Amino acid sequence: MRRPVSYPEPSYNDIKDKRFISLITAAEKTLQGSINLVGIPYDGAILGRKGSAQAPAAIRNALRFNSNYDAQLGLDLTDLHIADLGDIVLPDEVFSAHEQIRKEIIQLIKKDSLLLVLGGDNSLSLPLIQSYSEIFGNIGLIVLDSHFDLRDEINGKPTSGSSYNLAMKNLGYRLSPSRVVYIGLHGFLNSVEYAREARKKGITIFTEQDVKGYGATTLAKRAYDIASHDSNAVYLSIDMDSVDLSYVSGVSAPSPAGLTALELYDISFYLASRKKIFCVDIVETSPPLDPTSKSEIVAANLICYLSAGFKARLKLL
Repeated sequence: MRRPVSYPEPSYNDIKDKRFISLITAAEKTLQGSINLVGIPYDGAILGRKGSAQAPAAIRNALRFNSNYDAQLGLDLTDLHIADLGDIVLPDEVFSAHEQIRKEIIQLIKKDSLLLVLGGDNSLSLPLIQSYSEIFGNIGLIVLDSHFDLRDEINGKPTSGSSYNLAMKNLGYRLSPSRVVYIGLHGFLNSVEYAREARKKGITIFTEQDVKGYGATTLAKRAYDIASHDSNAVYLSIDMDSVDLSYVSGVSAPSPAGLTALELYDISFYLASRKKIFCVDIVETSPPLDPTSKSEIVAANLICYLSAGFKARLKLL
């Protein structure tokens, strides 16, 4: 079951300035050949501080600041069609919530469209990835995160720190670790045991220093080449705690020395332009933990850059 959502009215009217939110229309079904948004306001499995259940509404509200054109990219979005499919209404219990997500999302992902999922905690990535593999079979995975999230279940339940490990375990060769790429790891935020485990599995790891060294777009291309090899589709999971806390402090586990907002946007724009990416999750934004509201503004801008990447994809086809 999904609940309709609303957007704020623009604070002014200018016929020469078509605001981003004016491109969005409510829809019950996925709009073919377009951007589709769906919210999952759930943080019942978070290991750290709660608050990400409020993110879908806050991110939508922050989109009021965005217009339609980026001077650096030279891309305008005025001819894009963007559908908002509302919020998935979930029970509190994590297994029941995840099962409902699987059932709903499998109906929303289409091969000619890009589904942007607004979380919610990082536990949501598990059922989303599972649904993705049900549709496409062998998949690759690109993760923007400060953490490995390779834990097992805790107290018999999945958590925000276990999604990628459980996905690989459950899917087997359909999500081979050789097609899993992490971008943005940095700082004293992980244990050496999980780092060793990731390397033993054959996961590719790019740190924030690698992003600086290669450049965001070049590194994104390398990540996509790895994740797309021998796969039918690539899933993109973006944990907003990968971004430096000077840009994004409203997350469960903020940290210094992460990705810059521009690096996040450059990586995401490139990946959204690639033909094998059909679903992206944006998780862990936690509005109550950031009284400045800058965190949801960064996440809202991310939607614009992902949309621009999808438009670039359409122009290249």
